[in-house]
Amino acid sequence: MGHAATAGRVEIPVLPAAGLSAATGGALALGAAGLVTGTTAGGLTCVFAAATGVPCPFCGMTHGVAALGAGDLAGAVAANPLAPLAVALAAAVAVALLLRRRLAVAPPAPWALGLLVGAVWLVRVL
Repeated sequence: MGHAATAGRVEIPVLPAAGLSAATGGALALGAAGLVTGTTAGGLTCVFAAATGVPCPFCGMTHGVAALGAGDLAGAVAANPLAPLAVALAAAVAVALLLRRRLAVAPPAPWALGLLVGAVWLVRVL
């Protein structure tokens, strides 16, 4: 499956989607187990932030997802406001794969997601 539009939908590549879904699920599980928390943030460094001094759009995402795993919605949103969306998208990918459904979305969806990520990032860095 590629990025080709099929029947008015944009197909999402399975391997990257499944990988991101698994990574998100792993962070969620680590948070639920108490192994990744906001206090372990010093152990993980964003290469973009280290090189530029500016957090990337996804800085804090692992800790935000882990906070959700621990049941801390406020901590998750503080770490990265997009963490709940990441968990929802990861769950949707997992369900689609389990049901053997194509990973395809309406054409505006990737643009809307990109605009949302960009807007949240701008608000965080300004």
